Amino acid sequence: MKYYFLFILFCSQALAQVSQFDQSDPSNQWSTIKNSQVKIIYPALMQTQSIYVANLIEHYAHVIGQDFAIEQPEQFTLILRPQMAQPNGFVTLAPRRSEWFASSTFSPMIGSNEWYQTLAMHEYRHIIQYDYFKQDTVKAGRILFGDFGQQLLMFLGLPAWYFEGDAVYAETKYSDGGRGRSPRFLARIRAMVAAGKIPNYEQLMNGSYQTALPNHYVFGYILISRARQKFGEQVWSEVVKHIVKLPHPYRLYSSFKKITGQDFFDFYHETMLLLKQEWNQTELSNTAATDFRQHKYPHQNYYLKYTLDSYWELYRDQQKITQLPFQNELSHFSLQGNFAVYTQFLPDQRYGLKNYSDLIVIDLARNKKTRITDQSRIYHPRLNPSANKIIATEFTASHQWILQEFNLSGERLRKVVLPQLQMAEAAYLNDDNVVAIMSDRVGQKMIALLDLNNQKSQIILPSSRNNIFALSIDQKANIFFEAQYQSTSNIFMLDKNLKLSQCSFEA
Repeated sequence: MKYYFLFILFCSQALAQVSQFDQSDPSNQWSTIKNSQVKIIYPALMQTQSIYVANLIEHYAHVIGQDFAIEQPEQFTLILRPQMAQPNGFVTLAPRRSEWFASSTFSPMIGSNEWYQTLAMHEYRHIIQYDYFKQDTVKAGRILFGDFGQQLLMFLGLPAWYFEGDAVYAETKYSDGGRGRSPRFLARIRAMVAAGKIPNYEQLMNGSYQTALPNHYVFGYILISRARQKFGEQVWSEVVKHIVKLPHPYRLYSSFKKITGQDFFDFYHETMLLLKQEWNQTELSNTAATDFRQHKYPHQNYYLKYTLDSYWELYRDQQKITQLPFQNELSHFSLQGNFAVYTQFLPDQRYGLKNYSDLIVIDLARNKKTRITDQSRIYHPRLNPSANKIIATEFTASHQWILQEFNLSGERLRKVVLPQLQMAEAAYLNDDNVVAIMSDRVGQKMIALLDLNNQKSQIILPSSRNNIFALSIDQKANIFFEAQYQSTSNIFMLDKNLKLSQCSFEA
């Protein structure tokens, strides 16, 4: 009976990966474009982006599957979803396809590549993984049960960290960006290892109620890249080739030992010890253990607090004021005077593949929240020093990134439109000028001064592949931001004379 239950559990998990019943708004006018690698289904307003994506996939088709000996991948279907507020993409079966949410890189967690370039590598790598897995027993399961049979055997034979870690490895290897090059991506595991709090493999697989652990993208990337470094580029293709003969939950570990000659768990511990040696410049091993918590956005006597027992909450001194539906990595919280502002992701009432990111203002004097925009896609709001205006980036219905100013009632005021650039975040320098992080067509980021009255711009930090983020401006008009430097994230400052200096020195 217990084995029957386990079978049903695995079936339900596999089915959850292939079932997709959400819909886009029927007002979209869909078109198609295709080449030998991809058939793209896209809304009419995204024709230019679709041609660009098709060319990206045509390029990566000849390199992304080389270590799996797949030089001419089978054509797949790609759907570009135009009305999502959160950036994402996925590959699934029943039918075999990929879906991308049209947005951009407004979060540093995605890395420093251009958004569609990242998806063209990461999601296409999943296509290669799925196609390569279609051998031996898996091929028979597909013949008998179709896509569901293949998906079930995939989830029996390989853990999620393999798929996502290998895809992160691909986006890092085949570009000059990628999450593997971002110190922010590895920050949590680095802190734990440096502090001597190395999680064991079972903890990473099953999670913990006591501390925040790095997700399967992070430790998957570490294991995938380390094995390739030690055993060669073909090691995972050989491991998978052995797994597909008889997939089951322990097959990865026996196959790994069969191919490499090393026990998988010995390999895991060896990898973590090597990371500790590499990161031992950070002396945290004597740090006393404390409960996990995060404090962010301190301003006067206010701050945001998060623990494993709560959501994000706004505190004044030691007293909780309100709970916030806040996504730390995808939003910014701003507080000035008696007001605070943030964005909240909200679903459409009818269509699952349509959602929003609207502005929420908190009147701190009355402890009252007000949603001041409706069905918009707005990000990283900042209050001006007078606390009567908000500057934020907006992704419009026509798929253009702009800087938009609002009053506290949600009325639209001034805006800045730079068609060749994508806005990531901005902060007020004074009431008429803002500092903005922007990216160009290939995803390289820069910092510019923008005039809200005449839309003039001045580049003050030239474009580069650096994953810069987190703007802040003090009362002396010094501009602060975080950026990558010597394999770590550090804080830098541009003073009022635009002289660049380093403020933190994380090793």
